[in-house]
Amino acid sequence: MHWRLATLGLLLASIACAEDDMRVLTIDSDASRVDFDVSVLWMVKRRGQFHRLEGQALIDGDVVSIDVRLPSTSATMKSRDHEETLKSPDYFDVERHPWIRFRSKPFAIDGSTTRVRGWLSLRGVERVVEFDILASPCLRKRPVRKCAIAVSGSVRRSEFGMTANRRTLADRVGLSISAVVNEMPPAPP
Repeated sequence: MHWRLATLGLLLASIACAEDDMRVLTIDSDASRVDFDVSVLWMVKRRGQFHRLEGQALIDGDVVSIDVRLPSTSATMKSRDHEETLKSPDYFDVERHPWIRFRSKPFAIDGSTTRVRGWLSLRGVERVVEFDILASPCLRKRPVRKCAIAVSGSVRRSEFGMTANRRTLADRVGLSISAVVNEMPPAPP
């Protein structure tokens, strides 16, 4: 009987420790940025930026996963004409698809750049993509304050139904996310 109580006690203690080790960090939208670029006529890069992003990083021990959402309406470019084209039904179709989302598979926090798979949802299409992610070792600290997660890579726009202007616009679109995350203080009881 005593061994059963001891086993139950150990099990409950391990569950409590596991829950203590799981933390949710929030992306600081004001300190974070998302940039993108695409080649025009394979010589000139057109660049743009999303001015809002939201999301979180879920840390479980030495493993983290991220979930980032971008309002497609927050995309801007230098040229107003390019920006309007980007938001049109040929590309982001912001009226029908107001959000772009990336959810990563869990990956290790080791301070080095890691190739990470995840799901990108864009224009109502979800695809598995791979990005290079650098999660700063400061994610291991408690509490986490102003810690960086850098995401970079590219996607093929045609895989998400954006096939207009194929003769003048490259299929690959570069993407760079510089996210700053903070740990939210626990809510008072």
